[in-house]
Amino acid sequence: MRSIFNRHNIKAVLNPLFLTSIIGTVNILFFYRKNLQKLWSNCLSYFIKDQIPAKNILTYTQEYVEKSKDIFFNYQHKNIKDSNDNIEKEFYNKELYTTVLAEENNKLDSNWKKRILVENTPRGNVYMYYDAYKLGFSYYSDINSLPYHLLNAVAMKYCRTFKCIDFFIDQNIVSKEYESPLIKIHHIENKKEMKKNNNKIVENAPFIKYKKNSIEKSIEKTKDKENIITNKFISLGKLYNLNILYKPPTSHIPFKSSMVDTLEKESSLQNRVMSYKEYRNMHIT
Repeated sequence: MRSIFNRHNIKAVLNPLFLTSIIGTVNILFFYRKNLQKLWSNCLSYFIKDQIPAKNILTYTQEYVEKSKDIFFNYQHKNIKDSNDNIEKEFYNKELYTTVLAEENNKLDSNWKKRILVENTPRGNVYMYYDAYKLGFSYYSDINSLPYHLLNAVAMKYCRTFKCIDFFIDQNIVSKEYESPLIKIHHIENKKEMKKNNNKIVENAPFIKYKKNSIEKSIEKTKDKENIITNKFISLGKLYNLNILYKPPTSHIPFKSSMVDTLEKESSLQNRVMSYKEYRNMHIT
């Protein structure tokens, strides 16, 4: 067997042109290594794309929601002392709350309309603030309707950002240990009153009395679900409907100078109707 390291092969390897081309190729490959890796991964993904399930909007949404939950639970479990620092004391007293909201341009409404969260979600941008009147989260979005669990995730971030954890009242998510006191103060009583009114309407409606048994059965089945308090979300439309929610009051700042005084005098002088005698007396030196 003839050896490959013969005189002609060694001479070809030691050829300056061959060595230069080898060194240049190695440098080029090293310089463009990231692009080559990307190209290689794209080629592999093209051939095995059927084996890897593609992510859709539902997958990204679920990942976003689960991540928000984890962050929110960790925040709750840390028992951060200032987690409700921005909530005014009036929210914890129903009488005070009702009295303040009866006033025009009250502080509760104006304060929370200024606290706006701008969040980018898998389903577009969301602008959210807390509505002190409706005790819920008002929002503008890129699309007309958003699923409840996605809005809940945005509300979690809102409550963490603006230190108002007690505004988050969904009993499906928050355990009794960390349940908001605002549920008992505002929501449970309101729900009881609504139920009483609904029951009176059903009992006094003669055209559905023959279905009373079926209605009672359906009420019993959904009783547990109805007793659960959840967050309220108020859609205000798409982002192009967004107005400036808060306009700072403009105040007149007094400014004085000799030049301004002169201009004011000239202006007032021009507005006066003078006689010839007055005009002559003004120009006598």
